[in-house]
Amino acid sequence: MRAYYRPNTASPQRTPTDYWDLSTATPQPVFPDTFDAGYEPPLDLIRPLDCGPAYGLRLVHREAPWWAFVFVDGACTNNGQLGAQGGWAVVYGPPTETDPPHVVSGRLEEKGPLGGPDVEPTSNRAELRASIAALRLGHWRGDGFQRLVIATDSAYVVDGATSWSRNWVCNGWRNFDGAPVKNRDLWELLLGQKIPRELNQEADSAAKAASLRGFREPEFMDWVIREP
Repeated sequence: MRAYYRPNTASPQRTPTDYWDLSTATPQPVFPDTFDAGYEPPLDLIRPLDCGPAYGLRLVHREAPWWAFVFVDGACTNNGQLGAQGGWAVVYGPPTETDPPHVVSGRLEEKGPLGGPDVEPTSNRAELRASIAALRLGHWRGDGFQRLVIATDSAYVVDGATSWSRNWVCNGWRNFDGAPVKNRDLWELLLGQKIPRELNQEADSAAKAASLRGFREPEFMDWVIREP
């Protein structure tokens, strides 16, 4: 039986699976779509949803709680220079009266997800890493969310994920002038609607703070909210 969301009967304690029947899942396209917010800022489209003790508060679409929202950002001090340090952050839950926003953040690793030689940190790589972290924080579809909307202020991530990457794949991961695509290892993991920077302050601040942590992780790591 297909489950429909009915606002007049919604309970704030229900998990997203109460609104969406996982058996109706259909294959998703490889390349993500942009989310057109129209004239409404993203913050006017979302609300908190209490998903119970195992899940906590999540940010969801105000009319469709099976749409999860996360805010992501990347930062790199001394970008393009010697001694550059990168960090990323994901805001996946709202603050409460007693607790700050739910944030996961980390330093940009020395190596990519497949190992290999060390990779120099850049702001673009940090932005990409933040979106990947958001996707891999947990089993979003298994938790009942039909769509994950990644709110980012990075045109590099949005345009690359929704437009440029199609041509990169067709051209053997080379850009328009024949040069190899930078950050290919992360793009291959990521196959995000751009938001104004002023609407992304929490993730931006957390990413900058993470970039200044005392040590850099040697290996690529996944950060999860909870074990599935």
